[in-house]
Amino acid sequence: MKKKNLLALIVLLVVVMSGCGGKAMSNKDKEVGTSKNKIAEISIENGTYVIPFTEDGEGGSDTYIALDVKVKNIGKEQQYLSTDSFALFEKGEDQKITPDVGYRTGIENFDGGKLSAGKNLNGTILFNIDSDKEYTLSYSPSSISEDSKNDIEVAIDLSKYEGTKKQLDEPKKALDAYIDVVLLNKENADYDKYVSTDSDVAKETVKKAFTKNFKNNTVYSYKPTDEELTTFFNKFQEIEAKRATYKTNVIGNVGKKALVEMTMKGLSNEAINEIFGEYKDEYIDQSDTYDSEKSEQYALTKYTEILEKSDLGEPRNDLKIVLTKKDDKWDVSLKSNMDGTNEYLLRAFIGGVE
Repeated sequence: MKKKNLLALIVLLVVVMSGCGGKAMSNKDKEVGTSKNKIAEISIENGTYVIPFTEDGEGGSDTYIALDVKVKNIGKEQQYLSTDSFALFEKGEDQKITPDVGYRTGIENFDGGKLSAGKNLNGTILFNIDSDKEYTLSYSPSSISEDSKNDIEVAIDLSKYEGTKKQLDEPKKALDAYIDVVLLNKENADYDKYVSTDSDVAKETVKKAFTKNFKNNTVYSYKPTDEELTTFFNKFQEIEAKRATYKTNVIGNVGKKALVEMTMKGLSNEAINEIFGEYKDEYIDQSDTYDSEKSEQYALTKYTEILEKSDLGEPRNDLKIVLTKKDDKWDVSLKSNMDGTNEYLLRAFIGGVE
């Protein structure tokens, strides 16, 4: 009987010690990314790798980390916070790295301000870093308390945010898929994975833009039917998909908004209309009477040939396309953007190049 009681006691002790061990590990996990002194507690709530860009479409390729920071005033005196309250220090170096405040597009500003005793303040701080190095975040409390003279430091575990670095190139994949599916009528499996834009609605927008341009700048006397316009549009996309080339590059990505620059060569309305005019002249030269409508109708029978042999052109304007995150995917709006460059994308792929 005593042996049974002893065995039961041992089992109970093992269970209790295991439970205590698990609790200790949980508390330890909570301390990761958190530090405090007598007047303030600072914690890194999250981190995201970003490529900042400006409202006027200037971006870059440097590596930045956006740290979501929480500060709690655990002292008795009011504190004042600003971006200047924070700094990074590279491991083994004394040089202070100050927050970057020049690029803020799509990133919520750290407003700072007064922080009363017992209150919290959250904000995002942006730093230009080398992701292969180790850093410590330093916070300098601003208070009349004697304890404010001591900075609070917390180590940053960049490995926790490595996954966000892999997402930086998603806008490129999204725009490539959008161009293929919507503008070139090609297949691209990445569309459903990365793009939230309704492809049917977007395709209809492109078709309407092509039709308007075709009627205003290619034919003047002849009035093509809707069926003919659809045929010309489909043929244009088919040849564009075969002949056009493009290259995209992400120059801005702050999580909810991105900027992708693009270079391309594609079918040019200017070159197309030049050859179109030559076929009109050919018809008139062979006719006894001048008939502009019939000359255009004749030239349209050569439309495929014209598209095949016309010179390619490049966009006059820089193509920098803004994408926004919607339902965890990227939306490409041809209308709503910072400075109108999204509309240049549409123009370029319906012949608006030189």
